[in-house]
Amino acid sequence: MEQLQRMIKAAPKKPRDSKDIIIAKLAELEAQRTRSSLPLSEEKKILRQMDAIKRSKSQLDTYHNHENGIKEKKVSSAQCDFFAMFSSFDLI
Repeated sequence: MEQLQRMIKAAPKKPRDSKDIIIAKLAELEAQRTRSSLPLSEEKKILRQMDAIKRSKSQLDTYHNHENGIKEKKVSSAQCDFFAMFSSFDLI
């Protein structure tokens, strides 16, 4: 139970955008970058934006993995509690 509480406290920050929105933003920026000739400064700006969005996607993946770990721990804890409750009964 303590481990579950530590996991909940250590939860990473959830990015504001969903994975679909992040992918759409990346595709739009890539299309903008490759569709026409841009000044170097503008292309660098787009690449920095793309890097920031990729980091956001990575944070979202980390967040979802952490959430799944918490869910698995809750199920495991509930199963242990259930079996512990029934092991205290004498069935014979």
